[in-house]
Amino acid sequence: MPIRIFNCKDGYVNMDDKILHRLKVDEDKTDLPDLTDIYNLAYAVIDGLPQQLQNVTQNLIIRVENFTDEQTLQSLNITDKYDLLGLYRGIPLPLKSLHDNSILPDIIFLYRGPLIRFARDNGESLSRLVYHVVIHEIGHHFGYSDQDVDWLDHLEN
Repeated sequence: MPIRIFNCKDGYVNMDDKILHRLKVDEDKTDLPDLTDIYNLAYAVIDGLPQQLQNVTQNLIIRVENFTDEQTLQSLNITDKYDLLGLYRGIPLPLKSLHDNSILPDIIFLYRGPLIRFARDNGESLSRLVYHVVIHEIGHHFGYSDQDVDWLDHLEN
């Protein structure tokens, strides 16, 4: 089933499942995916985006960590470190100024431990989950709230 994401300029853009085929972690591997595996999955998502979206995501940094820090969990009122799969930190595009000389880059954080556990507990492939989380966080980069992104997800189904 194609995954649809919303692009303000072009409306819905279908993301073909063949992109997901490129997002494979070696199925024969008996150990858990490491940080590099998650990083490679995330950048495969970015590389698979249509060119018009790649142009506005080229300055995003993907950072993969095992878990988020305690301060971030507290600031989001999250008590279980496994409840946060990813996080966007930055200034959403609609709020940026042409003359914005911000020093800090926009970053999408992915959290390896929670991603692996969620995929395992829900019978979902890690590649598909990473794809979903990266697209969700890119939605925040475009200025969408969690409710907006959740609403768009429901339109897919």
